[in-house]
Amino acid sequence: MLNVAALCCTIVLGVAPGDQYKTVAETSRWHATATYAQVVELMERLDRRSRILHLASMGRTSEGKRIPLAIIANPPVASAAQARQTGKVIVFAFGNIHAGEVCGKEALLILARQLALDPDNPLLAEADRIPPGTSVPGASAAPTTVESFSSAFMPTA
Repeated sequence: MLNVAALCCTIVLGVAPGDQYKTVAETSRWHATATYAQVVELMERLDRRSRILHLASMGRTSEGKRIPLAIIANPPVASAAQARQTGKVIVFAFGNIHAGEVCGKEALLILARQLALDPDNPLLAEADRIPPGTSVPGASAAPTTVESFSSAFMPTA
């Protein structure tokens, strides 16, 4: 399944040769997946490189590890209030709930990279906020808390 998801992402999104922001899956030719530390490290590098990506946390696991949340918007936003003020659609993409579900995590890391490094990407024209969140890969426990930051994006009646 990982190979099919990876192939689709590579065909649709493309990967430039020598890209310093490749995922573990890409660099291993789809034979490995990123650890928690590797996911966080890639997201931190993207955060430093991109003016439109804001790295936040959507909670902590029962082990106390933060759950990364990449907020990608052009123009940049860093809060739910700012996102709502733009009037654009808010999209929440979550790659996996359980640590062993790796396909969504790897696909969203690729999508995050493509969006963060291309502020003119047409996907950002209509959607103000696309936060590719992932659970903590390789962790033995599922997330136990979600902070109000991410719940602020849930629609209200």
